[in-house]
Amino acid sequence: MKRKMCGRPLLSCLLAVLLCIGAAPAQAAETPASEKSGAVNWVETVDEGILQEPVDIPILMYHNLVAEEDDPSISKNTMWVGQFQHQMELLEENGFTTITVDQLVEFGNRGKALPEKPVLITFDDGYRSAYELAFPILQEMDFHAAMFPIGVSVGKDTYKDTGLAMVPHFSWEEAKEMAESGLVSIQSHTYDMHQWEAFETAGGGQCLRPNILRQPWETLGEYMQALREDVERSRQDIVEGTGQEAVALAYPGGLHDQISEELLRSYGVKCTFTIEGGKAQVTPGSERSLYGLNRFYVKPTTTDEEFLQWVG
Repeated sequence: MKRKMCGRPLLSCLLAVLLCIGAAPAQAAETPASEKSGAVNWVETVDEGILQEPVDIPILMYHNLVAEEDDPSISKNTMWVGQFQHQMELLEENGFTTITVDQLVEFGNRGKALPEKPVLITFDDGYRSAYELAFPILQEMDFHAAMFPIGVSVGKDTYKDTGLAMVPHFSWEEAKEMAESGLVSIQSHTYDMHQWEAFETAGGGQCLRPNILRQPWETLGEYMQALREDVERSRQDIVEGTGQEAVALAYPGGLHDQISEELLRSYGVKCTFTIEGGKAQVTPGSERSLYGLNRFYVKPTTTDEEFLQWVG
């Protein structure tokens, strides 16, 4: 027996959305390879005209850092800070300029000029090491970065109310210090839609929100309300904690679909990020090109050659 999903007005609204964005799931539609611009064309001013061609912009994704090169916790999401510093030096030596999320959004919305050889540095999850280890390097090199904390984990070293230990996360005081430096923007990784199944189920509970997608147990209306409330809570906490307005969201686990993307857009999120490899393609003057942006997943196994190939 099918479960009643929603009222007729809500269904009509959703159908209208789907007609506008197409029925294909998962990633935002990519520009066919034959239509991609091989060269980077920078727009000097809006008045001089917007180039309606996608521009390739490298976006780097980091997670956790450790102080020692032989730390046993080094893994897919955890790398030695010395490797991170070396990669930042490679960017500087090769003439790259770090940009902010706001610059990226302005480029996509209005075609406002970006510097030559731009690169966006991002950190997911909000680990304290981003503050303790990465932030001093960013300050020393005058580099910008965007950090995407999980709202419910800010300032915590145990998971919610379980008492289970987890990798420490930076506090709102630390987030504010980074924001006030002018080098770091604090964006959203959702408030509580990045739940860790092992911790959620440890006490016999359920993992209800492992990602941002609609879950099998909820109606469409329930999902829309839950997503809106999460976005609003995340945005409110960031404003209250740092004084910054969050305009972007990084998808937990990179998972999303066209419904979630269109809903986020309607809720005021101006830019979203996945974990799909490859350069982000942003079309000057096309706000829709700012959704579902690719990022390069930087890991301890990333070589210098690979790193420079990504950003080059």
